[in-house]
This record gives sequence, structure tokens and C-alpha cells, in this order.
Amino acid sequence: MTVEKKAKTEFSSELIGRTFDLVTETFLRIFDSDFLNFGLWLHEHEPIQAAQARLVDEFGRFSKLDRQSSILDVGFGTGAQDFRYYDLFQIERVVGIDVSAAQVRLAQEKLAKRKNLHKVISFQQGDALHLTQLSNESFNRVLALESGQLFLDKKIFFEGARHVLKRGGSLCLAEPIILSDSAFADISRAKIEAEWPEVPDEDRHFCDRLHQSLQTLVSGEISVRKSYPNYGLLYPEYLNVLCASGFQIEEIRDVTCQVNFFYPHFKRKMKDLFVGDHSTQQSDVEKDVLMRFLSAFYWRDVTFRSGAAGYFLIRAS
Repeated sequence: MTVEKKAKTEFSSELIGRTFDLVTETFLRIFDSDFLNFGLWLHEHEPIQAAQARLVDEFGRFSKLDRQSSILDVGFGTGAQDFRYYDLFQIERVVGIDVSAAQVRLAQEKLAKRKNLHKVISFQQGDALHLTQLSNESFNRVLALESGQLFLDKKIFFEGARHVLKRGGSLCLAEPIILSDSAFADISRAKIEAEWPEVPDEDRHFCDRLHQSLQTLVSGEISVRKSYPNYGLLYPEYLNVLCASGFQIEEIRDVTCQVNFFYPHFKRKMKDLFVGDHSTQQSDVEKDVLMRFLSAFYWRDVTFRSGAAGYFLIRAS
């Protein structure tokens, strides 16, 4: 089997959905938060719930949401962001689609407790790459808050967003974007060990496991990019594909410095799970999935700090 075929087999929207099915409730429990995003931080030690809510609020304002907004929210997490959009902006309606069955279930459970919103908000399982199956010109906002980095083909997603948007409508994005191929450079085990000095000697095998997971992650990203040319686009290519899909960029905001406090917070939580007395409280499957997320967030942190990636809010019409 070639690398390309292997990548297509191993990385898909369905796999992403199943992964979030496994880990979502664990994340919610770990962070005691309904949101699933990096957050927009004032300082490293503020509560993560406050930072995550701030990112939702700012993204809503950036997206110019108001009482006339009819929204397609692509990748809605647990639905918490859509309830917040309604509470803050009194939006007309929102349809949320997500590849994770578990996240759809959690969102629908929330909706059941807010019966007055049943005609305003709805959630369903769906794929960002199948937007052309939805009605033409049926929304004036398409939002993707920290979900777009997982879409396998940005061109297909952008064209689908163009299909569902009414004339004058906007596509609004918030996600990490790669700025340089140096993002895929090797991160040594020595570097990992130096950044985890709090790990006791008897648990140093943790650094080996994290290093191995990180190598698998980066090599997988490289393989998927080869198989899907519109995945993991560098910043200039990303904007070119967006414009080639019929959009005109209205505003871009770099908020990298305000999101990069997420990883130190996540790191402290993961240390409690993987190192010391608490390390036996998770199942092997749960630990494996969490390790993959830890390596992914560590990689994002390294690329943010090195300038090889950034986090951007983008609005285009």
C-alpha cells in the first residue's frame, strides 16, 4: 500500500468523528467547561472557561452576528457556542452540523433543556465537505470556529460554503494556520524532556511515549498533505484557495498571542493524568486518544512559539 492510500484510509471525516466520540466527554470533565476551543486569554492563569467563552464572544462580534443572522455552524463542538451566539446576539436561527455523533447527542441534550429555542437552533450529524447537499443560498453566515484545520479539502469546503450562502453573506473562520514548512521539523526527545522537568525519574518513559506520538503525528500530517493538496495549506495558499472559491476577504485578525496560553493549561491537566498516582485512573484506550491530543496541542504550541504557525480570524464574503 502506498503512503497516499494509507493516509486516505487512516484519516477521514469518519475517523475524526469517532475520535471526538471517544474523547469529548473526557475533555469536558477535565476542563469543567462546555466549550471546545483554545480560548482567548488575558493571562495564563485565568479559568479556561472564561478564555473559551471570550473566544466565542469575540468570534461572534468579528462575524458581525445580529438579529438577522441565519447561521450554518460547521463543527459546533457541544453546541455551547450556538447557545451563546443566541444569548449575546439574538440570532434569527442556527443549524449546526458536526461529524461526531457524541457531540450531536450532547448538543441535543442541551437543546432539550431550552425548549424556547427549538425553532431557532438545531443540531445534526454532517460533514463539512458535503455542504453542496444543502439548499442553495439558505444562510447569511457560515461559521467554522476551530474546526476548519481538520477539513480534508479546504477547496471543497469553501465551495460548499459559497453554495449555501446568500448573496452578501459571509464565511467566518477561526483556526490555526501553518505559516512555514518548518512546522514539520523534527522535535527531539531532549527538547521534550527539557520542557517537562516536573516529570519524576520513574516516569521518564512518558517522554518517550510523547516523542513517539509526536513523530507519528507530524509524519501523518506530511502524508495527508501529500494525499490531499488542499489540506494543511500554508497561509498564502490558504488565502489563494479561499479567493479562488469566489470569496473576497474582508478582514483578517491575528490572535496567536492570545490563544497560546491554552497549551500550558492543557499540559498541567495532562500531567495529572499521565504521571504519578492519577495515571492509572484512565483506560488504555482513553490514554491513547489523550496522548494523541497532547502531542497535537504540543505541536501547535511549538509552531506558535517558533512563528511556524499562527491563529487567525478570517471573514470573507
